[in-house]
Amino acid sequence: MILSRTPLRIALAGGGTDQAHYYTMSPPGVVVSMAVSLYIEVVLKARYDRDLIAVYSKRERVAEGGILEHELFRESLALTGIRGGIEIHTLADVASKGSGLGSSSSVTVGTLNALYAYLGIPQPPEVLADQACSIEIERCAKPIGKQDQYIAAYGGLRCILFTPNRITVSDPLLTGPDLRSLSDRLLLFYMGQGHSASDILCSCNAAATQDMRPLDRLKTIAWEMESAIKAKRWDTVGHLLDESWGVKKGITGISTPEADHAYACAKDAGALGGKLCGAGGGGHMVLYVSPVHQDDVREAMSGFQEVPFRPDPYGSRILLHAD
Repeated sequence: MILSRTPLRIALAGGGTDQAHYYTMSPPGVVVSMAVSLYIEVVLKARYDRDLIAVYSKRERVAEGGILEHELFRESLALTGIRGGIEIHTLADVASKGSGLGSSSSVTVGTLNALYAYLGIPQPPEVLADQACSIEIERCAKPIGKQDQYIAAYGGLRCILFTPNRITVSDPLLTGPDLRSLSDRLLLFYMGQGHSASDILCSCNAAATQDMRPLDRLKTIAWEMESAIKAKRWDTVGHLLDESWGVKKGITGISTPEADHAYACAKDAGALGGKLCGAGGGGHMVLYVSPVHQDDVREAMSGFQEVPFRPDPYGSRILLHAD
């Protein structure tokens, strides 16, 4: 039996610039993202027969992996050359769709990690991330960027640069008590089931091809976010989140009236900034709140479920590999 654990992420700045339509025209794309202690776990077990069983929100039993409905499992199996004789289960700490925390990419990275462990040829983070991008963007034709796969594979709080020929992942921007000090100023709330990320991203991509200026500004904010984090200017992080969200809201479909109202109430209660995570439309909202105002913000957000988290420094890893 093999068990992989792969973190979800909170993107702090630069989302959208990690998509090829942007960084091929105006390189580099720049994203600041943090892996968090909310996980996708993939359990893989060898079977006595040659069938393949996949268990997620439904259960599939097929003669070979190429006919699985679950496209991320199907393409991960095809890429690693495994046709059957195994059982795969996923466990998730959040809703499987519309969380805004990069869950699909964490499933893909975690599945690849488990499959390679099963084959006895473990792969480094850069390979897991690159192959996960290939599966989601090329094989499954999802209109997404590449930050989720890389932060899921590497973990930590990092700045990631995207160009047509290279992806560069920084060393962790913060570690230890400094990283905890920043994360202690971030509150995460579940706003309800999000909309389809693919639908929202298709609209956003179409808008971006008409006017690149919002993404240019988001890239500048990402550079400023990296500098503020390294300098431990915590409140500047909050203000940059607020500015970034203002830019993002100018893109169709990102926000909702309910989210706008909740965000306004949180700011009135003392939050300096925040955003809907991921493509928006629902899912999770992260807020920057200094400790002195956190009780007030929690009261203002009492209609929504708070989701405790810590930074995850590790990225995808194998927790169990037993015969």
